[in-house]
Amino acid sequence: MTNQTVSKSENVIQVAGNIEVRNGLAVHEVRELAQLFMRENFPALRAEAIAAAEQNVRGFVETFEKGLTKKLGQIDPEKFKDPDIQASLNDAVIEAAKKGARGNTEILCDLIIERASVKTDDYVSLVAAEAIRVVPRLTPHQIGFLTLAVFLRHMKVSTAKQLTDLAPLADAVLNASRDSFGLSRSQKSHLEFVGCVSILQLVTNTAYAIWKAEYEFLKDVPDNDLKEQIERECPSLHALAKAFDENHIAQVSLTSVGQLIGLAHLAQRVGPLQYANWLN
Repeated sequence: MTNQTVSKSENVIQVAGNIEVRNGLAVHEVRELAQLFMRENFPALRAEAIAAAEQNVRGFVETFEKGLTKKLGQIDPEKFKDPDIQASLNDAVIEAAKKGARGNTEILCDLIIERASVKTDDYVSLVAAEAIRVVPRLTPHQIGFLTLAVFLRHMKVSTAKQLTDLAPLADAVLNASRDSFGLSRSQKSHLEFVGCVSILQLVTNTAYAIWKAEYEFLKDVPDNDLKEQIERECPSLHALAKAFDENHIAQVSLTSVGQLIGLAHLAQRVGPLQYANWLN
């Protein structure tokens, strides 16, 4: 067994397979809470269903441990004492018990950990609490669609000086969202119903117009030349521009909850993101 410690100011200890948050909840306590939440909420299940639910919860706790490991030193242990955050954990455990990986476990765990982060303010924490309730009600394709929309409508690479600087992020977004292309009107309506988007039928725009407005080095490039340049130099961005039109992204306005879920899904591909940069 390998021990790894961090400075006292970071308030965490990580030992292979066992994470403890000092003065907060240890992972074995998370397991106990998860089992308690499940017993309280599923008292009448048949033995087979109980076994399946317990296995799902074990998978959830393993994912939660891995998520904590990635963010050692960023956790405020006092936040784990907050009954509001424990309620979010309860919500996540219930959904994990019912659905397993179909409840989008990785995103759920990321959002709980975000609520306990040192840098998370009250507003982002509030949005994360709402997102935790919504995530299990979405399909992977719907979540991919939110990632597509958040990139096309709300993201700018502030350090970009040329098209190729956008390629790595465009590649990640394309991989995270390509299965959502062609999402049906009914599924988009469901996204609106659960509070992730608003559909504005009369709005029109293009990805090229947005990028020309955002990036100084593109603003004077004629539209046709820009399309050819993007197709030649950044194929992923070209595919996303086509998806903007074909999926009517101009008509989609993301709520704060929709943005956070889309960002959390993208973070699984690109690493931790500072969600407060978008939710302000």
